[in-house]
Amino acid sequence: MNYTACIQPMGTYLKVTVSGTMESLEDLTDFADLLRKLSDEYGLNWALLDERRLRKHFDILDAYNLAEADITAEAAARGVRMACLPHPEDLEFARNIETIMHNRSISYRVFTDQKDAEAWLTR
Repeated sequence: MNYTACIQPMGTYLKVTVSGTMESLEDLTDFADLLRKLSDEYGLNWALLDERRLRKHFDILDAYNLAEADITAEAAARGVRMACLPHPEDLEFARNIETIMHNRSISYRVFTDQKDAEAWLTR
């Protein structure tokens, strides 16, 4: 694992600040599992993912494979909602992930402004 995550409960959602790099489907799967465990621990299904200091070096097929996994179907059934603030150089890639997640009934949206992300997440 080449990334770190700092978790802050914010009332109705979790703020997850991530830095470092994600290199593979394994990193992505581990992160999804971490989010599931945090959701269970705090009883919160909404998350603000601040990834502005995270670089993603996996490919879109890895994101697709995660979207096809059981953990993603479980997230959709639980009503998971995620607002993502990607690294500026990963914005286009993040938009592709957004499309994949929407196609799997996951409420996942990409933002460039934290206030907009928080407003969407808490409406």
